[in-house]
Amino acid sequence: MTLTGVVRMLSGVKQGITDHPRVLAFVNKRGIDFAATMENMAALTAAGATQELLDRVIALKPPPPRPAPAPPPPPKPVTGKLRVSCEPAECGVSLNGGAEQSTSGGKLEIGELPYQEYGLEFRKSGYEARREKLRVSSENPTEFSVILQPLPETKAAWGKQLMTSVLSAVGGVAALKTMYATGGASSWNEQGSQSEWSFHVAIGTQSVYELSNPPSGTFSMTCQGETCNPTKGKNLKKNAAGEAAALNTNLRQFHRYHLGAVLQRVSAGGFQISSDGSRHLLASSGAETYDITLDEANLPVSVKYRSSDGLASATVTYGDFAEFGNGAKYPRLTSIALPGEKQHGIRAKFDAVSPSGK
Repeated sequence: MTLTGVVRMLSGVKQGITDHPRVLAFVNKRGIDFAATMENMAALTAAGATQELLDRVIALKPPPPRPAPAPPPPPKPVTGKLRVSCEPAECGVSLNGGAEQSTSGGKLEIGELPYQEYGLEFRKSGYEARREKLRVSSENPTEFSVILQPLPETKAAWGKQLMTSVLSAVGGVAALKTMYATGGASSWNEQGSQSEWSFHVAIGTQSVYELSNPPSGTFSMTCQGETCNPTKGKNLKKNAAGEAAALNTNLRQFHRYHLGAVLQRVSAGGFQISSDGSRHLLASSGAETYDITLDEANLPVSVKYRSSDGLASATVTYGDFAEFGNGAKYPRLTSIALPGEKQHGIRAKFDAVSPSGK
């Protein structure tokens, strides 16, 4: 029976045409084709169904089970961030081999990253690529900074540019090949004993270096190329003869490490010139290395020399640059420190520098 048919029979009960036992008997005989839902049971109750009829409907067609509640949505994946920076800015950053992203101001933040390990690659033209593995394991950003290293060819290009700037700053290496200077010098022997001298320098194809003071006499050295010898007829007095060895050494070192000599040597060829992007020049050959530090005007202020066999080294400082000739510049102060337990070397302070002896 349909729900409509049962309601019609219950209406007949109200009209006295039939009674409840007959309605119940009819339902038991014919059955029903509707379920005992809340809506259907309310309709039967409103039509005057007895509790017995309602119970029978429920027994014949129980209400369908309530649908199971929908499963909760899957939890949002737990994610974090990578916050990276590179120096020098800017650089490209790729994550797990993906598309490259560019930094801004040298910095980059990558968000919404599930907790796991990531492979990062940092790239910049002219620099070595840098690969790192970083793990995201917290809501707090994982931070990492890299300093990219220039490629050898980049260092060589920088070195070439910087050497050109240095030679321009001093007025050209040719201007330092012939010059004269007068002033004073302090000399220290290997025992750390100091002596003071007047110092006269004539630099050219054949260079002459002369130290003198009234109590000790004169010590002079003539150098051509790498060969230096005491000048004949220029002798120390007997009371100062013990200083000869130290003066010999110190004048040879001055001949080798005065600014003109260093720049002529490293710019003449045979040296690999490079720079790391700072105010440093590195000049290297198979036999020796010069590490040259520059000031803001690209003038050399110090040189650290070492031979490849480790047997020779020196630290040279330059200062108080003065112009001479046609805009050339030469340091009035040159200090050469030689290795040893005690202070050992020479410091020259010139009062006058000129391109000629006049």
